[in-house]
Amino acid sequence: MTSVIGHARRAVFGVFFLAASTPLCAQEEFDFEKEGQFWSFRILQEPLVPEARGEVDTAVDAFVLEKLDAKGLTFSPAADRRTLLRRAFLDLVGLPPTPDEIEAYLADESSGAYERLIDRLLNSSHFGERWGQHWLDAVGFVTDRPTRWQYRDYVINAFNSDKPYDRFLVEQIAGDELVDWRNAEKLTPEMREVLIATGLLRTASDNTGNVMTDILSYRYEILFDTLEVLGTGVLGLTLQCARCHTHKYDPIPQRDFYRMMALFTPAYNLQKWLRNGDRELPEKIDGLYDIGPPPGTHLLVRGDIESPGPKVRAGFLRALSLSDETALAPQVNTEAQGATSGRRLAFGRWLTRGQTPAAGLVARVWVNRIWHHLFGRGIVRTPGNLGHSGERPTHPELIDYLASEFVRGGWRIKPIVKLVMLSRVYRQVSTGEPPSQDPENRLWWRMPLRRVESEVIRDSMLAASGKLDRTMLGPAIPIENLPNGATIVKTKDLPTPTSQWRRSIYLANQRVGGLPYPTVTLLSVFDQPLLTSNCTKRRTSAVVTQSLTLLNDPFVLEQADYFAARLIQEATAQERVDLAFRIALGRSPTAEESKWSDEFLSAQRDTFRSAAQTVSNAAQAVSTEATSAEPTAKANPERQALASLCHAIFSFNNFLYVE
Repeated sequence: MTSVIGHARRAVFGVFFLAASTPLCAQEEFDFEKEGQFWSFRILQEPLVPEARGEVDTAVDAFVLEKLDAKGLTFSPAADRRTLLRRAFLDLVGLPPTPDEIEAYLADESSGAYERLIDRLLNSSHFGERWGQHWLDAVGFVTDRPTRWQYRDYVINAFNSDKPYDRFLVEQIAGDELVDWRNAEKLTPEMREVLIATGLLRTASDNTGNVMTDILSYRYEILFDTLEVLGTGVLGLTLQCARCHTHKYDPIPQRDFYRMMALFTPAYNLQKWLRNGDRELPEKIDGLYDIGPPPGTHLLVRGDIESPGPKVRAGFLRALSLSDETALAPQVNTEAQGATSGRRLAFGRWLTRGQTPAAGLVARVWVNRIWHHLFGRGIVRTPGNLGHSGERPTHPELIDYLASEFVRGGWRIKPIVKLVMLSRVYRQVSTGEPPSQDPENRLWWRMPLRRVESEVIRDSMLAASGKLDRTMLGPAIPIENLPNGATIVKTKDLPTPTSQWRRSIYLANQRVGGLPYPTVTLLSVFDQPLLTSNCTKRRTSAVVTQSLTLLNDPFVLEQADYFAARLIQEATAQERVDLAFRIALGRSPTAEESKWSDEFLSAQRDTFRSAAQTVSNAAQAVSTEATSAEPTAKANPERQALASLCHAIFSFNNFLYVE
């Protein structure tokens, strides 16, 4: 209760402090025609592909090589096939290749083997799990309600089926307005899908679950947070900066912020509020729908909920619209089905339809995010901000080319991912001496070395140990917080004994009192984001708690032991070191690594045998009555030594990074 009340106080006092400290800004007049010349606000037009002055494999290479050539640089050599195979697996499915998959790929020396590999991984059901996590970050998904997992499953299935991105967005913003579900005798599978999709608009923290926390400031905060998610996650703009005054950098008047908020007030009706828990759709779907006729929406002077200003009409951002008229939502939307305002459906169409600045920006944001997930950073290094205050793109023509191909190809994601992965840019080595012309590698003269995300680390350990449960979809696996501060998977009352070893995307994450709370310890120390709203770019830290967790975490030690048991079962004593490296790292050990591993195993065996002998001697010294109890299983020095080696491999940079 203390955390809830404290959060409420922060929300209320934050509003009043902001109102008191921010001057009232007069409504600025923008030259929207001039503002439309900003690179990301332009109507999308496909640029000419530069003439390549070197070897290129795709048009992507031509755009990159043009910039490199101007600096006297060129591409780095291609990565070897084994390195490229592991890179593709981790990027597309988030799991390492198995030894059999490695050998099969290396044995296929025919032309097109790499392209066939990409196609196979794109068609894997694990693609949706890997890329669905990227989207869940961007929209701030937290399993803080019993049926929230349905939205996560919708996202995974959408990526696996390569649902067109424009349809994907519209369903999540206005799925309930695409079908007349209110008058249906029974929800059809199509109705269920689009209603579940609107869970996007439920990702903001909602503490209005009881009479004590159902207060006006909380209601407003949900709307404000929802606009922030849509702004940074979909539009790539910091809309929240226009909540209290006209945006200081982008052409977003304060009026436009509240016009956009009015798109959602029919569903989040501030006066006819449905509390969290009373908002479920039929069949316990955690979605969103309009409540009664649209209420009036007022601009808030200085963002103060106690100071309503002039009434505003529902609409969009004028800077991304073709005219003043097209920046207003229609009073009646005939496309909307059933008893609904149709405002959100109009918004979804505005985002994705036709040759408009809005559709161009949305496409640019998404292809930049694709690049970000494949290279570790985007062509624009601020993927949640493509506005004036964000970083400028290193290759604006490349973004426009990819966005144009994206739209021309029906807004399908997989072809763009494949196009980038077939390029020489993606297939370069990740090592090389930095040239003085571009020491930060902003021009992509090599592939960036990247540490994999926390979920990939955990899932790779499970894959190596042989314990990974590949069951897809369904309710979240619960977690629990221990008195010592650690957070672990809750193993009690699981559907199956192996459910604890499912992929990390299926683990619950949580908020406590509306505030983000650490998830499973291994994930949190490796920078799984704490979602106050959403996360468009994960941070990558290198801190001592990561090393300490790898050394001491019970899960890591458990999986190392299972890994050892797998090696004993699948290989002879002479083959185990080689197999351990091939399973965990995708390669055989070097001569030096083999020598070190053999010496390490020998020393560990001696240590564990000595410890076992000490225990045996102590047991012989106890009384006959004590020894008559059922004996415990004898320790296995060979397995213990091998587990120590597996434990060490889990800490290798080769395991934690993708080259």
